[in-house]
Amino acid sequence: MSTTKEERLAVGKALHDKSLSTVDCMRKYGISPACVANWQRQYEISAGLESPKAKSFPFSAITKGSIAPRISSGSFRYRKAMSQWR
Repeated sequence: MSTTKEERLAVGKALHDKSLSTVDCMRKYGISPACVANWQRQYEISAGLESPKAKSFPFSAITKGSIAPRISSGSFRYRKAMSQWR
């Protein structure tokens, strides 16, 4: 189904306001969940809103050491891990 930009933004507003569910939007317009999320994101960008998902995750709290411990390149664990990628 072909829609105009104004229609997509109106649907994105309804999705953002939770007056239209993702499933209902998929059924009504025959689109995928990724497309539904894209329409909502397009509305949020055009309205200057911030996505709720973006606010909930503090990227500054992640450091390289907190994700995985450092492994020296000469260690057995490093060589074993790297051999899986060859």
